[in-house]
Amino acid sequence: MTHLEKRHTRRYELTNPVKFWWPTPSGSVQGSQGTTLDISSSGVMVIARKCPPRGARIQATIYVAPQDGSDRPLELHVEGIVVRIESGKATRPSQRSRGFAASVHFYFELSNDSDDLEQDASETRDDLTAGRVDESSGCAELFHRSRGSEL
Repeated sequence: MTHLEKRHTRRYELTNPVKFWWPTPSGSVQGSQGTTLDISSSGVMVIARKCPPRGARIQATIYVAPQDGSDRPLELHVEGIVVRIESGKATRPSQRSRGFAASVHFYFELSNDSDDLEQDASETRDDLTAGRVDESSGCAELFHRSRGSEL
């Protein structure tokens, strides 16, 4: 069975910046950044020059373009395990891309950076629940599926 046949959730093409980090065997933390290639409610494919090793536990933040006139990007926080490394195949070395696939789950993270942050998070949850977010990005379905409900 190929990795494509194992998929149980729909994937969405979503090309957004992502920052990710993972612990090393020595106890330090490595970090890098890249771009998402696609995303589902339980996985993400990331294109990056520096990748965590297969089996590494990762945490990441995916930055989705602002919605509904907001000036801040939506931050999707994930944690999971790297399940596959792609070495990158291309006809020219300059086109070669490297990346990794990770099995993940999404979570909300609140900080004290803004007095309005808790209100913003509540409004974002309400918008997602009501389906008022652009579904072409897949964010509304991801939110519902991660909560075990359908749109």
